[in-house]
Amino acid sequence: VSGKEWLKGSWSGFHSGKTWYSTQDKSLALKKAENYSGSDAMGAFRAVRYTWSAIDKLYITTIKSYPKLNAVTFTQSFPNGLVDTALSTDDVVSVFPSFEMPSDASKGFAGVSNQFLKDVSMGIFKKGAKLPGGMDGSGPLLIFEEDLNNVAVFSSLSNFMAASWTQMNDVFVSGIMGTVTNIPAGFELETVLVLDQGINDAMNYWGSILLNRYNKVQNKLDYALNYLGYNTDHGAYYYYHTENNTNYEETLFAYQKYAEAEKIPFKWILLDSWWYLQGIGNGVKNWTVRPDVFPHGMRNFRDVTGWPIMGHNRFWASDNVYAKQNGGDFDFNVQPPKAIPLKREFWDYLMSTSAEWGLMVYEQDWLHNEFAGLNITLQDPTMGRKWLLEMGYAAEANDITIQYCMPWARHVLQSVEIQAVTHVRSTDDHLPGNQEWKQGYSSMILHALGMAPFKDNFWTTEHQPNSPYGSKASEPYTKFESCIATFSTGPVTPADKIGYTDRQLVMKSCMNDGTLLQPSKPLTMVDATFAHRAFTSAPGPDGELWSTHTAIGQLRFHHVLGVDITTPYKVVPSTLTRKPLSGEYMAFKNPEMGKAPYQLFSEKDPITIPTCGQGDFNLWHICPVLPNGWVLIGETNKWVPVSEDRVISITYDDESITVNARGTPGEAVGLSFVHVKNGVFGAQITPECVVPEEGTFSATVTTSSATGTCNGVV
Repeated sequence: VSGKEWLKGSWSGFHSGKTWYSTQDKSLALKKAENYSGSDAMGAFRAVRYTWSAIDKLYITTIKSYPKLNAVTFTQSFPNGLVDTALSTDDVVSVFPSFEMPSDASKGFAGVSNQFLKDVSMGIFKKGAKLPGGMDGSGPLLIFEEDLNNVAVFSSLSNFMAASWTQMNDVFVSGIMGTVTNIPAGFELETVLVLDQGINDAMNYWGSILLNRYNKVQNKLDYALNYLGYNTDHGAYYYYHTENNTNYEETLFAYQKYAEAEKIPFKWILLDSWWYLQGIGNGVKNWTVRPDVFPHGMRNFRDVTGWPIMGHNRFWASDNVYAKQNGGDFDFNVQPPKAIPLKREFWDYLMSTSAEWGLMVYEQDWLHNEFAGLNITLQDPTMGRKWLLEMGYAAEANDITIQYCMPWARHVLQSVEIQAVTHVRSTDDHLPGNQEWKQGYSSMILHALGMAPFKDNFWTTEHQPNSPYGSKASEPYTKFESCIATFSTGPVTPADKIGYTDRQLVMKSCMNDGTLLQPSKPLTMVDATFAHRAFTSAPGPDGELWSTHTAIGQLRFHHVLGVDITTPYKVVPSTLTRKPLSGEYMAFKNPEMGKAPYQLFSEKDPITIPTCGQGDFNLWHICPVLPNGWVLIGETNKWVPVSEDRVISITYDDESITVNARGTPGEAVGLSFVHVKNGVFGAQITPECVVPEEGTFSATVTTSSATGTCNGVV
């Protein structure tokens, strides 16, 4: 990199018959080396292929360099397969590539592990460092210099469910996960190393390479990602809990009528695991509605409420009714207490019959439990991928999307081959008052891979009597929970008791018809956080500082959130983006945070994030000043004042600015503007527009008007 050795390769090899064969001890002999070039789905490349042998075993390693992409791929191939390969869970049974951990402290690292990618590790990439690999880690690994001018992202590129990386004697090694017992003939595993500048930019660039490789595009039409939903998951008021002397059907009908009367525009519902029959080990015995829960059936519930359904599912119980072993019609691998379907025909049946009763999103929960709880998924390097692909193909064929829940990094990576997977839970279960909200890094990974992060459910009022969580349960930070859910770009799902939903707070997230008003990408950690946590002497925020933007044409409206900040921190344009902001900008604090004057925003005019927590978090909005001095402030009663869900376009001339927008017919929309000249701000102007039947309108302000004007169809 820049003419200097950046990573030094080490050894290659594999484990078979309780023996390691490697280039390190020369038990793996080089038979042939070939240089060649060509083009594939990623573009033009130059390559070198090495063929190795050990007794009767063949092993091929290939390096491909893609000059136009600034990327290198590494492929390990097994022409004849291998037997008796297994080691332990967090080991690998093959190695390629591997890199020596350096002695110096010139590079940092960042990675994730655990379910929901919730454990974040950062530090110095050197000998003795503990990297988050193994079974529950092995996600994208960032390696970077302190100034972030060179940032590498390393990850698997194929057969994601079978890929792992770990460390062996201060060597970073990547290969097939350690539980695999036999490798089939012809099996290949690819990894990729991508180089860019800046953490967020490098992660997005890496993600674009994977998405392009598998032709996956973000599904922006997913109903759950566009409209307000109601939640009954763990943490919700009605989680395994109903109103006194009523069943679930009666309770949820009552809630729907309450929400409708209060004009709270819920458009769909998440039904958690309480609605289906469970079997051995609390796995799924029969994924159809229990008659004691919905006596009139799921389709009737869907028709009466008008709510499409996000249906939760966990792992299959060994006594499930679908398996041939239990008298069912489908092939399953059964290993008590769990089971797993073996052919797509089961998934086709499940998705098609579920679509008939109103299934909109299939939530596959307990992902890592299912994967790690069966020998077939641990020992067969193809089974994990097959399981998720067949699920995804069947969902897509029935116009159903998928949410992943409780994933490890390998599940998240595998989703790039599955168009139906549109969002992933990015935090652990949020019970009232707990601390499951830190998704600034997991959101970055998910967004890069074309998926929306889902920040679980939340209460909108602090105290809700007779909840299933005890008399002391409370949600003291309702505004904070609502804010970060909205800024996630994923589902927004309050989960209150009848009579306890704060409509004013809910409506900060959406239009009158429930259309979510969100930024163009989720809030993610600012780059400086990575340098500061890895190289402790590097400047950066002490706490969580996240940023995002809304894109309206060529204009960018930035948003900055600070929480759990222990030392005041100054934010300047280079904090948010490595590319210089074009033109003049101004900043204002969200009115929910208290009154604060408008200010200019530049490298010389920073905004200061004070010490703050969840109760007094800081949310700032940064807006472009147009050449005529006008600034669109937006809807100050929303978390995201300027959202592409509301604003269609912005036009201007020497004297005026016009915003073309959409909304719910009859909805009153106040778009605020301010004029700035020579650093002096004029009075805020907020024309109140009522959306006509056609659903679109425009708001215009000019330097000669003190009020602004509204017009109908645009």
